[in-house]
Amino acid sequence: MRILDEDNDKALKNLMILLTIEEAAELRDDLERMLQKNDSNEHTHINDMEFNHEITVVVYNNRKIDCFNERTKRLILNDE
Repeated sequence: MRILDEDNDKALKNLMILLTIEEAAELRDDLERMLQKNDSNEHTHINDMEFNHEITVVVYNNRKIDCFNERTKRLILNDE
């Protein structure tokens, strides 16, 4: 697991995510879809109703990171 604070370009170790029932259901459905595809480097975006907050969730494989930008590669490989 890797967590990136994109606004501050900083790797995080701990994060609390508070979701409404609808947002949690959307996240669950998207995770199920990504797992059924059984493909790494899939991603989804979960937004609140006002589109003020966004969670991006990515399923990745440590051996297949060429599709990511350099910042994301550094996060995956070095957790920084």
